[in-house]
Amino acid sequence: MMHSSGRTPDQPRGFTAMRGLHGGLPLLSRFGLKGVVRPGAPGGNSIARRRKTTTLAQRRVMRTAGQRRANGRTARVLILTRVFDAPRALVFRCWTEAKLLARWWGPEGFTSPVCEVNARLGGAVRIHMRGPDGAVYPMKGICHEIVAPERLVLTMSAFADSKGHPRLKTQCAVALAERDGRTALTLRIVVVRSKPEVATAFAGVEGWRQCLERLAGALSAAGDPSMSVPSN
Repeated sequence: MMHSSGRTPDQPRGFTAMRGLHGGLPLLSRFGLKGVVRPGAPGGNSIARRRKTTTLAQRRVMRTAGQRRANGRTARVLILTRVFDAPRALVFRCWTEAKLLARWWGPEGFTSPVCEVNARLGGAVRIHMRGPDGAVYPMKGICHEIVAPERLVLTMSAFADSKGHPRLKTQCAVALAERDGRTALTLRIVVVRSKPEVATAFAGVEGWRQCLERLAGALSAAGDPSMSVPSN
């Protein structure tokens, strides 16, 4: 049985996020978002494909929760955990070095032609994500906490309106723990602001699940010298 939101009863509420990447549905135009379309960019969803199966062992935990704000409203919180077969120092670099971050940031089929990271307290982050349809979605952020190689906290803003106010703002807290040569990641996303027209675009479980899947793929590229951890 399907709910009016398009999900089945056993699917999490964030499941509709980035749903346009599968099944031939349109991309973010489904949410009234057009991005910045580059001249000559092809239209339509060019990456409709069969959905990959993610096992419980792969994603470990995916859940949504509520957090009470000071103003009495409930903020949406997503918590995802996953264990990567890679050293913690390398996983941390993939979050804080622009060249490595650009390899995996964004859902399936997206690229990051602009990716800048100033990995220090108060440092700025600037990312332009390009979708398969050629539309570009600028994002910017600030690093609020950085403890190498175990913790990173940053806020990300996107979809600015005509006055420059972001229609989507999230706070991401990344915690990394060593586990027998592997790395256990806990990602906590607090949706600080989410306008209705962008609520299901980049604020749900599915979009982040695809990001972490791409991160795992980037980490597995062990033969690439640029991915190696420098020796001390």
